[in-house]
Amino acid sequence: MSGNNKKQVSLRIPTKFVGLHSHSTLSLGDAIGMPQDHIDFARENGMDALALTDHGNMNGYSHQFFHAQKLKSKGINFKAIAGIEAYYVDSLDKWTELYNKDRQQKQIEKDKKAASKKKTASEEIESIGDEFAETKNDLVVLDDDMTGGSSSENEEETKSGKYSDPLKQRNHLVLLPKNREGLKSLFQMITESYSKGFYRYPRVDLDMLKKYGHGNIIASSACIGGKVSQVIYNNQTEPDWEKWGPNDVNFEKIQKELKEVIEGFKWALGDENYYLELQWNSLGAQHLTNMHLIEASKRTNTPLICTADAHYSRPEHWREREIYKMMGWSSRGMEMDPSKLPQKIEQLKCELYPKNAEQMWESYKRYTNDKGWDFYDDQIVADAIERTWHIAHEQIGETSLDTSVKLPTISRLVDEDNLLTIEEKLHEK
Repeated sequence: MSGNNKKQVSLRIPTKFVGLHSHSTLSLGDAIGMPQDHIDFARENGMDALALTDHGNMNGYSHQFFHAQKLKSKGINFKAIAGIEAYYVDSLDKWTELYNKDRQQKQIEKDKKAASKKKTASEEIESIGDEFAETKNDLVVLDDDMTGGSSSENEEETKSGKYSDPLKQRNHLVLLPKNREGLKSLFQMITESYSKGFYRYPRVDLDMLKKYGHGNIIASSACIGGKVSQVIYNNQTEPDWEKWGPNDVNFEKIQKELKEVIEGFKWALGDENYYLELQWNSLGAQHLTNMHLIEASKRTNTPLICTADAHYSRPEHWREREIYKMMGWSSRGMEMDPSKLPQKIEQLKCELYPKNAEQMWESYKRYTNDKGWDFYDDQIVADAIERTWHIAHEQIGETSLDTSVKLPTISRLVDEDNLLTIEEKLHEK
């Protein structure tokens, strides 16, 4: 899939773009900047809309909503689009079965350990400290399984697509509401993801998308932590993901499996509501994904979009985000080595701020020029960049909360006989 004949169909620079994938500091451990900070820079950067898609939650919605209202009161129209980058598994039923088996096995091992202890009274006294330590360890496990709270994103784990513990498996999936019904559905879906699919991270599945979608939710394939990327990476023969790049390994097999995944999402959400997402950075794995998505788009008639996947609100805040990520790794017991921090912006693998159309085009050119990859096409990429604007302003309608006062009718408070009596008395007066 390489050569020196890269197509140059069009040299035009796209003029329209809306970031449909961005993260605030409420994507814990992975992003910085409050929702209003991202909105303010997007405005300064010439944008008229931005979607907030934090990991596994919509806790930033109130900040986003009230800031948009504040701007509107000043005569500034900015479309603040709610959303989420959800954690996806194909089937929660299968995942739950795996989860229950794991818990049962751990209980069996715990019971065996307890049965093997035959203590005298004096031994029991001496072992109080040990049992307290075991209890503390159990509490740590239980804390991981709590059905609530927010989760800290482990970026390296999801992007590599490899999970040492199958219970932790998850893929990213960007979800956006098309209207108020879609917004309500997203909140319902998040609640269910915590109550039924939580183990360290809340999960949604295909049936849940079908249950709540009703044509009111848009999805995109997300970053290289997404389901489509997992299909691609599961079929690679090179074990080190950092060495991946565009290649022909298992090409047709991958395309066949991608078609099945894409058809599944379209079945759940509607043909017009699923998009394949291109991103621009120096990761070879990203360009491997882009190559397959461009081909899958042609074969399945699924539109492409480009996203900035913003993780900090201003371009100059890249260093703070790198430090924040390293602090997150340290909190997980990983050794913090300041010497590994990028010292210059040129050392970054990704620039992740709310970009405009021109900056998206520049990123595409910078990360693909002189690579000899013939699968990129300027016209396809330009259309994918501008398609985001049309989605934001034409496919997505009013998504703000309905804050009007809603009172129950009297017929819901009293039965029909009593209602007739009340009406008769009112008429008498």
